Amino acid sequence: MPSTILSIEQKLLNFKESLGEDKTNKARLEGELTSIERRLKEEFNCETVEQAKKKFETLQTNTETLKNKRDNDILDYEEKYQK
Repeated sequence: MPSTILSIEQKLLNFKESLGEDKTNKARLEGELTSIERRLKEEFNCETVEQAKKKFETLQTNTETLKNKRDNDILDYEEKYQK
């Protein structure tokens, strides 16, 4: 019986230690999130991660459009001046 009590006590101590680590990790992650949100607002004028995602998608689409236009302009130039 005493070994069972010691086992339970050890499990409780391990659980308590694990909770302390979890609280520390939670605080660290919340700090990182706050830092990321502040950077998003300062650098990209986005209030939320969702706004940043939408802005990124828009920029990605615009970039792709510009690349396609550039490629077409190059082809047009080559057709026009290589004759």
